[in-house]
Amino acid sequence: MKMGNSGSGSIWHLAHSAIEAKAGVKYTAVPFGGAAPAVVALLGGHIDAVAVSPAEVAAQVQAGKLRMLAVAADKRLRGFDQVPTLRERGIDISLATWRGLAAPKGTPPEIIGMLGDVARKAVEEPVIKEVTDRLSMGLGYVDAEGFRAMMKRDNDTYRALVQQLGLKG
Repeated sequence: MKMGNSGSGSIWHLAHSAIEAKAGVKYTAVPFGGAAPAVVALLGGHIDAVAVSPAEVAAQVQAGKLRMLAVAADKRLRGFDQVPTLRERGIDISLATWRGLAAPKGTPPEIIGMLGDVARKAVEEPVIKEVTDRLSMGLGYVDAEGFRAMMKRDNDTYRALVQQLGLKG
């Protein structure tokens, strides 16, 4: 079975490798230069499955062109309530992605504060909530200190996963 992902070392390569390890199966990894080419390859029948975020296949799933088998989340996703989590399928994995704002070191605190305020307000915008819900993208806001802590926690988690899976050369 050929399993595509969005590139060697990407979060979805880690997810693919973790599924292999936890489920005791072996796939042929097919890395692509991003999720879009991986999804196109799946639609074209060049690979058998793909590990990407739900948002990257939502339109194809809603159109009936692809079937989502599981999500690597703690709970089922809004809009894809019928899709079980990997844990519900007996594979104890939950991986998440996030996005954030960054500024150069030494950026004045008032600019950092303004960027944080703008980001918080954007998350509260109804149109942003509507779009992220429709695309099954999580939406949330954490302040700079919380974001640093989250990055450190995830960095530690993913570093351990990379080492455990033997992906670090």
